Amino acid sequence: MCAPIRAASTTWSGWRKLAASVLQDQPDHGGAAYVLGKVDFIEKHYASAVERLQQAVRFDPKFLSAYYLLGQAYLKVGEQQRSQEAFARFRELTEEERAARLTAKKKIVVSNP
Repeated sequence: MCAPIRAASTTWSGWRKLAASVLQDQPDHGGAAYVLGKVDFIEKHYASAVERLQQAVRFDPKFLSAYYLLGQAYLKVGEQQRSQEAFARFRELTEEERAARLTAKKKIVVSNP
């Protein structure tokens, strides 16, 4: 899991600069790759978005948001099969997370007198 990116900038170009700077210092920062992918997606640079989002999930294999946006980006570049795979991984991770939360809740309920 990577540390979150924090910025005062609210412009996409500001986010791009910040994320690029983070990746320069930490080349395996999934959050920074995700931000660059999201900015590329918003700016309709879909092929570049796919590359960045692939990096994000490679750096953080449980990055839910990255899988979802990657699925959307694959659709935009006409990669139907890869889109389905990304969305399937998103659903799988969502279910894992839901199951983990339920397990945690059960432990809390059982341990409370």
